[in-house]
This record gives sequence, structure tokens and C-alpha cells, in this order.
Amino acid sequence: IGSLHIIDKDSSATFTATTEAALLIEEDLLFSCQDLQKAYRLWKQYPDRMVGFFAFHYSLQKQPENQHSLEKVSNYGNSYSMISDRAAFVNQSYLNLLHQTTKERAPCQNIELSIQISSLTGKPPLRVIGTFPETRSSEPYLRHQQALEEERMTKSSTCLSSLFEKNNLKVLPLEELTYLSK
Repeated sequence: IGSLHIIDKDSSATFTATTEAALLIEEDLLFSCQDLQKAYRLWKQYPDRMVGFFAFHYSLQKQPENQHSLEKVSNYGNSYSMISDRAAFVNQSYLNLLHQTTKERAPCQNIELSIQISSLTGKPPLRVIGTFPETRSSEPYLRHQQALEEERMTKSSTCLSSLFEKNNLKVLPLEELTYLSK
């Protein structure tokens, strides 16, 4: 169990709380405190699930050879079955699963933890829609990142199918609720 130190900016008072939550977040992402609070509160209601911001769904393609394909979920009403670990709250007890993840930088490595947690719990992750602040990145950098993302999504079918096999899964549980950060 870890501790969380909260500083009230208005009164300069400091509060300490214990939590079993772990926040996984990549350094290039920015979130408002309100978005992170919403995700944390949702995680507190469902501590056995992964709660994050970037959702995915998969489909089974009959050709070639029953491969899975990964699809990014961008609309509010769409169902999803995976959450990226780029920005997510998980129970600390799941952190040891990170050490068991694929060693090479596989195209779907960032969803592997979500698949493992759903495999253990039989429950889907939960998605929070946040209000992402505008970032000031150059156009060439943004184009490069978009090209990398498109390449990763294209290459995901092989590793996604192997993750299903590795975790003895035929399907993942679906979630249709999206929580808005307001």
C-alpha cells in the first residue's frame, strides 16, 4: 500500500491518504487534475479493473488465418475491450504483470497489461474521456508520431493473436460505458 500526499493549494494544508492505486503515465502526455481525479475516483469504485483514457477494440479476421485486428475507439458510444497503459490507474498488485510482458517493443505491448488483467478478473477495463490540453508540438513531429501509430496498428494483428493465445482467451469482455471527466 502506497501513500498519496495531497496539498490543498488554497489553504496550503497537506493530507496523506493510503492507496493501492498505481498511476501509469507516459511522459509525453498531459492531463488536467480534474481528469486524473475522475479516473482515480472511478478506479476506487472498481479497484480490480484497469481505468484509463485510450480505448481499443479488436475484431477477428478470418483471413489470413484467424488473425485479430486492433481498432482505436474514438467515439463515446462505441464498445471497447482494452485500455492502453500509456495513461491508466491499476491496482498495485498488477504491477508484477508488467515484468511478465513481452520483452521486445511489440506493436501491441501497451495493451498487454489490460489483456492480462481482464484475463485474471473476467471484467473489462473502464474508459474515461478527458479534456486533453493543447500541446505545442511541431508539425513534422506530429506527422512522425501519426505515421508510427499507423504502422503499429497495422502490425498489431500478429502480436494481438499471440496475446490471446498466451492468456488462454477466445474473447475479451466488452464495456460500453464511457465515463466523462466533468
